[in-house]
Amino acid sequence: MAKSHIEVDRKRAATRRHSHPVLTKPLTRRSLGAYYPPVKQYTVSDGKIVLRLQAAKEGGYVVTSPLEPQLITEAETVEEAFENARDALAALAASRRKLIRKLAGVKA
Repeated sequence: MAKSHIEVDRKRAATRRHSHPVLTKPLTRRSLGAYYPPVKQYTVSDGKIVLRLQAAKEGGYVVTSPLEPQLITEAETVEEAFENARDALAALAASRRKLIRKLAGVKA
């Protein structure tokens, strides 16, 4: 009877310092399916903003942008996602302007 790679590695691991099995095959999304279920994810655009929507566990969406890594917000609908993203982008721009003034030594 053929032994699985984990059974073989348990014997190897017993001779080493480690008591846990050593995996010889690389971990893939398929092999981790039970631990990391696939996440529903959508990329949408209104012509001005590109957003990535991930279905949240509690309902609604977690909204991020592939073009603006610091943009993270939540929404219940796609329309609300664009509204919240515009507000978050405005807040990010204001924060960056304030930081640039502070670093330049100019008082606001």
